[in-house]
Amino acid sequence: MNKSGYKSESNKQFKMEMKMKREKYKEVKIDFKKLRKVRIGKGVSLREAAKGIGMSFSYLFELERGTCMNPSFAAMCKISRYYGVGLDYFIT
Repeated sequence: MNKSGYKSESNKQFKMEMKMKREKYKEVKIDFKKLRKVRIGKGVSLREAAKGIGMSFSYLFELERGTCMNPSFAAMCKISRYYGVGLDYFIT
């Protein structure tokens, strides 16, 4: 561990990059219709997707409908990772 408290410089750089992405993410709009489109394209039910992502069925349902307009950065990262698409796919 170095003086900054990070195990390595690459870990420190990763943390800085994630912080920058979070800040950028605050300024973007999410295309919620794409959530449903990619899920159906993968042939996954809403319940299966919610379980695989690790979030509640109702929360994912609200995201797909666009009634939950402010998903967290972490939630969108989980969703994009589960579907195998980049986070920018959902950004309008």
